Amino acid sequence: MVYDFVNMLRVSLAKRRRVPVVATLHTPTQLHADIAAVLEHMVDVFIVVGYHSEALKAGVAVGEILVEKAKGVPISQGWTYFVIADQGLLEARVRMEKGG
Repeated sequence: MVYDFVNMLRVSLAKRRRVPVVATLHTPTQLHADIAAVLEHMVDVFIVVGYHSEALKAGVAVGEILVEKAKGVPISQGWTYFVIADQGLLEARVRMEKGG
């Protein structure tokens, strides 16, 4: 059902009418993650956004973004971490303590 809807948007708007389509899919569960994996081949840009789990455990909300696919554009390999502060969006560095 989701696949058919995205395909319809892609064919009727993006290709036929040359209208860019932006769609978001929030994937909190494995089922939704599986749906995202199926849809990934249909899109030109695929971005994963979430929170750094270890930072959340420490009580700090550090966002993370990964561009997995961007058709025709070079992309950075790996996660980029960020925080939202009074000054706006700031790049963050995450250091992990070695457990003992």
